[in-house]
Amino acid sequence: MGGKLIGAWLVALLLFAPVASAEGITIAVLQDSTVQGPVMTLGEIAEVNGDNPARLKTLREVKIGAVAAPGTSLTMTPEMLGARLIASGADFTGVTWDVPRSFRVVTASQIVGGQRIADAAKSFIEKSIGGSRPLSSGSSVTISLLETPADLTAPRGKLELIAQIPAGIRHSSPTLAVVSVRTDGRPYTEVTVRFEVKRYEDVIVAANTIDTGDSLSAPDLRIERADVGPLGNLYFTDAAKAIGMTARRPIPRGTVLNSSMLTSTLVIKRGATVQIVAKVGDMQVGATGQALNDGAVGDLVRVQNLDTKKIITGRVQADATVLIMKSPAAGR
Repeated sequence: MGGKLIGAWLVALLLFAPVASAEGITIAVLQDSTVQGPVMTLGEIAEVNGDNPARLKTLREVKIGAVAAPGTSLTMTPEMLGARLIASGADFTGVTWDVPRSFRVVTASQIVGGQRIADAAKSFIEKSIGGSRPLSSGSSVTISLLETPADLTAPRGKLELIAQIPAGIRHSSPTLAVVSVRTDGRPYTEVTVRFEVKRYEDVIVAANTIDTGDSLSAPDLRIERADVGPLGNLYFTDAAKAIGMTARRPIPRGTVLNSSMLTSTLVIKRGATVQIVAKVGDMQVGATGQALNDGAVGDLVRVQNLDTKKIITGRVQADATVLIMKSPAAGR
């Protein structure tokens, strides 16, 4: 380790030793300088002068390594600078150097307020709700910021805040928005912002206690405004769709109704005599049958033609008949 340090020191002495310059180029490193980052150039920390404009431009653009974090500084010595200059691979032949024993390089910065980051995230959520999943009539959404991010020290430059929602909008758990912070088109960091997003709709609830087996009627139902996030996708928003259905289990007053609690009211019971209807073109053929299982309106049931003893399948109609789906021969 000692040998490497001594070697770097000797290189620095040789590199920065004053020499006669055929082109009259001098490089004077500033005691204090400010750089933009993320990589500093020689022209940012030193005055480069001489009689050859093309070479001066080349020397000023030499990249000499990473900078400190935005808003902080890096104290350097001739040895440190020498190592960076050698690593750059640039040609410094014939250059006269003036380098302080130590010098400070500050990385330019700008403060990005945490509220500004949160506003960018909220705006993206609002656009997402109005775009990919528009609100239905009667729906509303509230978006609440759970915690304001801390102010951020970012590199100086044109600022961009680009938000996304990797896991999508959640209505039953926090929605996480990730804001990418960029300056001059370069990514700098990402900030996660947490929101509570609630969706409200008018839902159907039990107006009174409903017992198992009860058939629902209009007086059994009322409309309430509710946060539907925890309710899944089975809740009712139209009372007409619940009226006439039967309770599978007791439903306490005030409970939001969903389809798992209800079943369609049976209009045909197993063993009952039913009328079988088959349509052939404009003709309708009927027969008498026996239901082999229970059925509500719209259900498929198996019935046995009492004349032919054939077992066929049909769909239960509102008038308690069974419409044959396949074979018009059922009535023969």
